[in-house]
Amino acid sequence: MYILGHYMTALMSGRFSLDVLTGEHGAALYFPDFVRCHDWGYARCFHAPGHGTDSALIQAHMLGDWLVHYGPGNAPKRRGWAYRRMNVFAREYEHFFDTAARLSLLCSPEQDRDSVRGFSHSMVEYCIDTHLSYLIDDSSFIALRRVASEVGSPNGSWSEDHVRDTIAQNSITGSFVELSDNLQSFSSRAAASAGPAEFAYRAGVKKFKLRECAESIGLIARTIEAGLREIPGPEIDEVVAITAAFIARHVGHRQKEDAWTC
Repeated sequence: MYILGHYMTALMSGRFSLDVLTGEHGAALYFPDFVRCHDWGYARCFHAPGHGTDSALIQAHMLGDWLVHYGPGNAPKRRGWAYRRMNVFAREYEHFFDTAARLSLLCSPEQDRDSVRGFSHSMVEYCIDTHLSYLIDDSSFIALRRVASEVGSPNGSWSEDHVRDTIAQNSITGSFVELSDNLQSFSSRAAASAGPAEFAYRAGVKKFKLRECAESIGLIARTIEAGLREIPGPEIDEVVAITAAFIARHVGHRQKEDAWTC
């Protein structure tokens, strides 16, 4: 999942208030994406990495990814919905990259392509966000774009200094040599998104190493839309609901209220 998927599952879990998800803590929900620490997160997603709202949001992200990839068990076996449905896009793999090459959309003609598995399960996840983009209202989109586009801003709640402090406080391991570039890439893609579906489209452009242009976004969008014709909307709604329930069951400890608050 990406921004909309994580937002909606966290909100539907009942463990986080709307004010938290669109306020100063909100970007913590996307922390594993802009820090790129999923391997660290998967190893700890059934235990909050620390105390407080930020840690609970980071955990919620990883729980959502775990359920979609691995299912409800506690062993990392590729049996989750994203893997069960990836055949929809595995069939499109060659056509997608051949089209990208023909239209000169690849950043480098000699670059390595993503694997069939990497491409396919990522596109399945982008289907979740694209489906949810039809349901989200304008005010929620604007709030999420603001939260995501402020990541890395020197004057924002999630400045690079704050991100690095969070990494240190939670003993997060990984390579952070490119952290500054990753923060800028995440925030600039969010800021450039003209509508909620573009969050996922632009993530796909980045992941599959396409040039940042309207043609690349269009190729991602057409490929996802073709996949959605084979994946019924009610099926995605069920995945979102099951993921939200999984987060509610496993995320941190509740405070006195039913939802995490600032």
